[in-house]
Amino acid sequence: MIDDSATLDALRASLDALVAAGLLTIVAPGEVTSETTAPDPRSTPEAPEGRDAQRAEAQKLATDTARLTEEAQATETSTADLEAATATALADIDAVVTSAANHGSAAEAPSLASQETKDAYAAAVAALTDPASGTASARISSYQQTWTAAQDSHAAAEAAQARGNTSGGDDDIQPTYINGILIANKTYRLPSWYGNGLTGDTLAAFERMRAEAASLGHNLWIASGFRSYSTQVKVYNSYASRDGSAAADRYSARPGHSEHQSGLAFDLNTITEAFGYTPEGQWVAANAHRFGFIVRYPQGKEGSTGYIWEPWHLRYLGVDTATAVYNSGLSLEEYLGITSVYS
Repeated sequence: MIDDSATLDALRASLDALVAAGLLTIVAPGEVTSETTAPDPRSTPEAPEGRDAQRAEAQKLATDTARLTEEAQATETSTADLEAATATALADIDAVVTSAANHGSAAEAPSLASQETKDAYAAAVAALTDPASGTASARISSYQQTWTAAQDSHAAAEAAQARGNTSGGDDDIQPTYINGILIANKTYRLPSWYGNGLTGDTLAAFERMRAEAASLGHNLWIASGFRSYSTQVKVYNSYASRDGSAAADRYSARPGHSEHQSGLAFDLNTITEAFGYTPEGQWVAANAHRFGFIVRYPQGKEGSTGYIWEPWHLRYLGVDTATAVYNSGLSLEEYLGITSVYS
């Protein structure tokens, strides 16, 4: 029996603390029992609180990782395929350039070709193996053009030799100049022996124009340059046989009447009226005069030139004359006051 009130109060306080902590339960007055509070299963090491959410997040992360890995592998495969295709294309281009260089080194320019066309051909052959000279396609194109020009020059010389340059007949005809401008149209013809390739001034002016056009994103090339008298015979006869002479006369010159034989004219890119509506064709129409060229057969001028609109056909006149003709808005025939009619 505890009869000390202070000690009794202290004991009661301890019991109250144990009850409050859940470590002791008073069953009935004078009886107590101790018990351990049942653990919260969510906080046990075997089932931490929020484990389901963590597991779901982990599964999502694993799925995303797998997907990204597959995408990365697919990208690597596509990149490898692209690199392989690029390597193959470059190898093919190199093979073409090498083949052209080998052919050019082995094949001399035709013996009767003019020295001008021979020199141009030799320069184009040398440029084939010099990447600094331009793109592979540009080098090959130049090589093909100069080879064709040399062949045409040779053919013209052969034709002249075959005629023997005897007096009378065709040799009585002389080139016609009006105000210092060489004329080749339906009224005025060139002798069959005339011409041996595009002139140096014409080629140099074209190169300047081509370079500026390229800097602006326009690609220009000569699709048809010098054409000898003998070549024009074949060209015109082919068209006349197919379409009849009346129709052919509107778009093709008879032998001796073609500006291509003058060495001062050429056809650009695509020989169709559609060229006039392309960015290149529109740029040429607006700027060719700055380099000495005119569009020789303008739209709506068939009555004076004798030919349909040919936006691809340029004629070299020199910068001053070409600019004057361009600014006048006239065809060359109208500007000079001459006709273009077959006799």
